[in-house]
Amino acid sequence: MPQNKKVSKSRRKKPSALTKDSITIVSVRENAFNESVEVAELTAISRFGAGLQVGRECRVGRLISVGLPRSKDLKSHPHLDLAKSVVCLVQQCTEVTIDGKPAFHIGVVFVGNTFPPSYDADPTQCYRICGNGADGLFKITEVAGQFKARRHPRFQVELEVSLLLINAVDRSVIRSTGFTRDISSSGVMVVCALNANVGDKIKFGCREIDFHGFAVVKQRRGQFEYETYLHLEFVENKFPIERVLYGSALVTAPAIN
Repeated sequence: MPQNKKVSKSRRKKPSALTKDSITIVSVRENAFNESVEVAELTAISRFGAGLQVGRECRVGRLISVGLPRSKDLKSHPHLDLAKSVVCLVQQCTEVTIDGKPAFHIGVVFVGNTFPPSYDADPTQCYRICGNGADGLFKITEVAGQFKARRHPRFQVELEVSLLLINAVDRSVIRSTGFTRDISSSGVMVVCALNANVGDKIKFGCREIDFHGFAVVKQRRGQFEYETYLHLEFVENKFPIERVLYGSALVTAPAIN
């Protein structure tokens, strides 16, 4: 998953024209007396996080402070005060070259408006996501030492999805809708009313992020009030985690797994 990685020359992308809403301030602290503040470009934004172009490396697992515009994508976070800087957890850091100069594309997720006490004690402390709060923001916990990425990290994100069950015998189809409970690049867990069995092939779609692909049911958990928990594994395309967390603009950068 997230790690620092250089982009080959053929994948480098020049920044788009800056607008007033794409300019933001990023603050990174190394200790109580050393704080780096720079003007950055906001390249993408979603209700879960944002993509930024910055001039210095921001290590995965670190907390930074970002000023965000009053975007319509953030209306789902009534507890996120955009009049203040937003605390963000770095999940992706990719080195690029812009006009012959080094730069970094970073992907961050929103944590809230307040740093945890452990950050005040040590601003270089690393963190990982451990769930979602009632306000829809990501919950974090400390990790010992440097952040160690999982191969396919899972995120508790709710997205409305469409499901199309394909009968292997007569090729008949059954349509249904559901909501994701957690997502990863390799698969998702979906809550739905679809009567699917392990091994069934399903056409999966998510309009919010413009994604469609085929998946196989790997596990099915019992029905509670007509709700079924299906664990789906994608068989062709990977699920675009970066597009969900940071916004569509970052899909031009290589995915970090």
